[in-house]
Amino acid sequence: MKSIKLPLIVLTVFILSQFQSFSTNPANNVFLQKEQKVEKAVLTPSDFKKNAEKYIGKEVEIAGIVDHICKHGGKKMFLVDEESNGGVKITVGDNMAAFTQDLVGETVKVRGIVEAVKVDEDYLNKMENETGKGIKHKREGLHVEGKHNEEHESDERSEKIENLRKMLKKTGKDHILFFSVKATGYEVVK
Repeated sequence: MKSIKLPLIVLTVFILSQFQSFSTNPANNVFLQKEQKVEKAVLTPSDFKKNAEKYIGKEVEIAGIVDHICKHGGKKMFLVDEESNGGVKITVGDNMAAFTQDLVGETVKVRGIVEAVKVDEDYLNKMENETGKGIKHKREGLHVEGKHNEEHESDERSEKIENLRKMLKKTGKDHILFFSVKATGYEVVK
């Protein structure tokens, strides 16, 4: 009986030592892999605008100077940097408080999901039909290059549609994408 116990004990010790080695190697351990933080590069508004299409639906971090916060509810803000010509639109995410005016001029780092609005002829026709019905629109709407689009009368809206048509034609493509980041959080960078 003693002769069987000794090899069994040696075998058990060997197996346990192999398991210990296997489980402490992060490549083999799901729990350790989850605990390791993967550092993401923080984008500038310029970098974001150059590559925005590849980030659609993905989480990004973007840092810039708050150039504008919409005065009607604080649901949108625009981030700029020295190299950008126009701002990156940031919208308030679910369960977030509105952006406050005291952020204007501050440098902030925002985490969020990249969203895109596709403007094509169908989109413009729909806008035109709504305008034709004399509807005043209060849209979360289209901010173009950091310009604020509040509630407009039909003639102002028609002008906007015409400008978008000109932009669309100028690109030579069948659509234009306007990108924004739906914030999941932000912090002021000191």
